[in-house]
Amino acid sequence: MNAVGIDVSKGKSMVCVMRPFGEVVLEPFEVLHTAQNLHDLAEKLKALDGETRVVLEATGNYHKPVAFVLHDAGLFVSVVNPVLIHDYDNNSLRRVKTDKKDAVKIANYTLDKWTRLRQYLPEDDTRLALKNCYRQYQQAVAIRTMLKNNLISSLDLTFPDANKLFTSPAKSNGCEKWVDFIGDFWHSECISSLSANAFAKNLSVNSPLNLTTGNLNFRGNLNLNAPVTLNANNINFKGENATVLNGNATNYLATNGAGTVNVENLNPTRGQVNLPIGTATNYSPIAIENTGTSDTFSVNVQDGISNTTGGAVNATWNISEAVTGGSNVNVSFTWNQTQENGLFNRNTAAVGHYYNATWNSESSSIVTGTNPYTISATNISSFSPFGVLNQSALGIEDNNFVANQIQVYPNPTTTQFYINAAEIIESVEIYDVNGRKLKSVLPKTMATEIEVTDLKTGVYFVNISTLINKNQTFKLIKN
Repeated sequence: MNAVGIDVSKGKSMVCVMRPFGEVVLEPFEVLHTAQNLHDLAEKLKALDGETRVVLEATGNYHKPVAFVLHDAGLFVSVVNPVLIHDYDNNSLRRVKTDKKDAVKIANYTLDKWTRLRQYLPEDDTRLALKNCYRQYQQAVAIRTMLKNNLISSLDLTFPDANKLFTSPAKSNGCEKWVDFIGDFWHSECISSLSANAFAKNLSVNSPLNLTTGNLNFRGNLNLNAPVTLNANNINFKGENATVLNGNATNYLATNGAGTVNVENLNPTRGQVNLPIGTATNYSPIAIENTGTSDTFSVNVQDGISNTTGGAVNATWNISEAVTGGSNVNVSFTWNQTQENGLFNRNTAAVGHYYNATWNSESSSIVTGTNPYTISATNISSFSPFGVLNQSALGIEDNNFVANQIQVYPNPTTTQFYINAAEIIESVEIYDVNGRKLKSVLPKTMATEIEVTDLKTGVYFVNISTLINKNQTFKLIKN
């Protein structure tokens, strides 16, 4: 019986062959882990007389080529836990793995445990490949975690909490957005030293973006290649020409909560701004143009329309301005046929404006387009919920002479206006855009003059109460 003890190290092994009673068959010798040298070792061991058993320690990956070649050559190979060798004969191995005495000790262990040795069986190629892939993956994760922690530690000195600036998911390629950001702005002074215009860049959204915390502010263009959901957060267009590009029925700004799209510095020179907004289920964009005093406008849209039983589009656009007064806005609203209720008739549609607990008509164009459809309203100077309704569902007509023969003129006016009616005028009340009553007159005649020199420039609502036709409201512009 030939006991082969192999002390394995990186790239080479020490081999010793012994027989019972301390007979040394082959003095310890070194073998390099080349294909030829391992083949020669296998042939030398196979040439020995009698049964041969080989024992070597499990040393990470170092032992595997040796064990595989010897097993493949038909030799009995046993791979043993190093702890068993360490504890054998109460004598630990030397730390230097090339020591000849270590090979002798393993050979003696082989003789002593001859009948209890477990034969080595190589793992199949698939299992080996999977184990190697998993090992590489674990190593890559560990390195990634180490580098990430190291980067965060360095940032604590130069840009604290920079890694918390981006809460949206990582890029499709696995890269974290804050790491790319730090590549350009590694120190807080890299940003503070720049002007707002210089810092702001165009933003491209290439995968669905769900805003959960904070607002999105930029001065460049928002290039939509995927949808953005606002929830309770805002998107603020701060640049003089900042706008949205590539908005469509697939990629748009979904205002599903209290969040709004805010356009700052909307003035006559800016022209029309297209806002591709919608809800989770419907795309309902608007286009807005301000020919009056520069202002910030906030917009969102929600499904459904309240306070009407007539024909309407089931959508409510909410528009507001930062500073009341001075605006003169043209707005276009777009919707799909599926959003129209059963009573809606596009031939008699108009833009409705909800104030004083009533849907009131704005000066509107005819409906254009073929699913989607668009309608425009001009010269809007007060803001609240807007909708698209049939004329029969609207409580106010914006023209100066209506069916019940009540005439209000001149409109706009600077000093006073006149009211002519076909019946007795019981009362005239003037309200501001916030619904506050500013003036009340009791003419008790069919014609009257109302002085407004004491009113500031702006938009007002005149409620006229008659004996027969009750209440009607007109929009009055005071220059």
